[in-house]
Amino acid sequence: MKTLATAACIAALLASSAGGARSLDFAGRIWDIKSSDGDPAGPGPNVFTDARKAVFVDDHGALHLTIAYRHYRWESTEIVSRESLGYGTYRFDIAAGANAIADNAVFGLFTYDLDPAQANREIDIELSRWGDGRTDNIQCSVQPADDRPDHYGRFASGEGRQGWIIEFSWAPGVFDCTVTDKASNHIIGHTHLTAGVPTPGNEKTRINLWQFRGKEPIGFVPSEVVVRNFTFTPR
Repeated sequence: MKTLATAACIAALLASSAGGARSLDFAGRIWDIKSSDGDPAGPGPNVFTDARKAVFVDDHGALHLTIAYRHYRWESTEIVSRESLGYGTYRFDIAAGANAIADNAVFGLFTYDLDPAQANREIDIELSRWGDGRTDNIQCSVQPADDRPDHYGRFASGEGRQGWIIEFSWAPGVFDCTVTDKASNHIIGHTHLTAGVPTPGNEKTRINLWQFRGKEPIGFVPSEVVVRNFTFTPR
């Protein structure tokens, strides 16, 4: 049962990445936009698009990721950093509404290395109900996480009326994940993991919005997540 599937389930397909697609400037960094050229690719598998209406930065500098029905199919979105950042703190400012995505949509914030060593150096934060309506809809994990309770933690996002600060800190042998509600400035969840934590390599930071197991959104409704900002503080 793949309820612990992450932003790189069907990992080999993630190599169908951003080559030849367009790029964008977000949070002072250049990111490549993933395109699967109309064919299914991991995770999911999903069709990933780099269409300007599908993934873009608005006039306020915020990143918009979508799942929408286009060209007679549902299309997902992902961006990939050009830099490998390594140890440090990855901080994402997420706008309100991210918890309103379809129950089988997945919003992912993670690192991933195309080299399969150390489980592709994949560490994740994902917001999803994985198609079953679960209330603990935030998952922090070190891959592989399936059937490995020491590799993940879960908690509920809460209402997030003003959004969330979602961050993870990566250090030798340690992966810490913290989610803070912006309205109250209270930490709503924290996970501390020490099992299987990878060392840096050529991993890139990725942000995506996709459909679990590649199935159409529950309710056939589009989804959108807005990321206001991203910052990285080296260790």
